[in-house]
Amino acid sequence: MLNIPDPSNRKFRSLRSSGMRRTLAAKAQDGSCADRTLWAVLFFVVVTLIAVSLQHVSFSAAIPEALRLHLGDPPPPHLISLLLSAYFVSSVAVSCHGIIHGTKPERGWLHLALRSVFYLLYFSAGALPENLVAVFLAGLILSVLDHLRGRAYDRVRTNRPL
Repeated sequence: MLNIPDPSNRKFRSLRSSGMRRTLAAKAQDGSCADRTLWAVLFFVVVTLIAVSLQHVSFSAAIPEALRLHLGDPPPPHLISLLLSAYFVSSVAVSCHGIIHGTKPERGWLHLALRSVFYLLYFSAGALPENLVAVFLAGLILSVLDHLRGRAYDRVRTNRPL
């Protein structure tokens, strides 16, 4: 737990000139980026466990007929794989750039949802058992890269050497 000194303390007021006071206040407010990305990794693992439990359930049995007709035919598995590959390569490039330059991760829960939606797409196409490991590895690698990007940003923000 972060131990922040009392602002009324004379020593704490003297930290104002060095900028340490603002750094401590900012760290107390928004926490570590690396900590938030670890929660995202945990959430992705939970979504993966749910997908593993549903891999042998038929999409047509899980969804009512009226909704299935409204949604239309699912995309073919090879197009989903192509989309997953394009998303993976572009996300690796953006993450590596952020790690090298120590920029703030702008990702958030939206990218975690995008990684998780591949399970739903493969489930709807009836190809989840064959592609479960690929989606898990791609999501796990991207989540680890996001965590490393958060750590790099935290180090730059706290002025510690890499």
